[in-house]
Amino acid sequence: MNYRDRTIRKSDFWTKLLRQANDLLARSLGFTMTYKRPDFTGRVPKVKDIVISPAGCYTCRGSIVDLKIDSARVRPSLTYAMTCERKIFTTPQKLLGTNNTYVRASEALIKIETDMGVYSVRIPPIYSNPELNANVGEIIASMLSPEQFTQAYGLGWVLADGRAVPENSRYKSFVGPSVPDLRGVFLRGRNYNRDPNTGNPDNDKEPGAYQADELKSHDHGYALYNDKIPRTGGSVYDIWRNDKPARTTATGGLETRPRNVTVNYYIKID
Repeated sequence: MNYRDRTIRKSDFWTKLLRQANDLLARSLGFTMTYKRPDFTGRVPKVKDIVISPAGCYTCRGSIVDLKIDSARVRPSLTYAMTCERKIFTTPQKLLGTNNTYVRASEALIKIETDMGVYSVRIPPIYSNPELNANVGEIIASMLSPEQFTQAYGLGWVLADGRAVPENSRYKSFVGPSVPDLRGVFLRGRNYNRDPNTGNPDNDKEPGAYQADELKSHDHGYALYNDKIPRTGGSVYDIWRNDKPARTTATGGLETRPRNVTVNYYIKID
């Protein structure tokens, strides 16, 4: 987002810029703001500090931050920028003072302190349903072993091998008593009433439903050899000379498959 202020006054230095960003910031995981001061004589602001609270909820960098680090004043005709990335909780956190309100990102306050005033923007939290937004039911393909995956992603993930889930798991509450067995099979998107001719011919199967291998119904043209063989008495009859069953030579492997690479599938249950 870009903003050019025609004048610099103590009452609105960067205020319009921050207000312009406010609605977007409430829903975004990151943003970049830019500022350019027109070339004219008069007092120029000096950034004394940039305060972000709670500490660590945003990581900011850029030339606006450098103004504070270098204790420098804004120079006319130069464009200054600040990029901030929002911290998202790995799992939803309960909001203090509430019974059942969870957030994925806390409320944030960004203040730019200058020698011409302090200007700030307050960014609302990102609210969350703790059950569904904890990635329950999400599937990840990985090259990591189960032990390595647990070290990297933490508890709550299991190998998608058809196992039963604990009675108190979130997965059982929302999906069912066991995870799908994804060992050695491909994944297929649910049809959701798509035309069976362009999607799944078995139509709308439930997530986790197994579908066995199959060849599409088809036929081949062929010809049988016969010959006219005279019988005793001079009569002529059509008799199959090749009346012995025959088969073609077998070719191929153990299954019909596309090119593929083996991975481990893990699924979130808590």
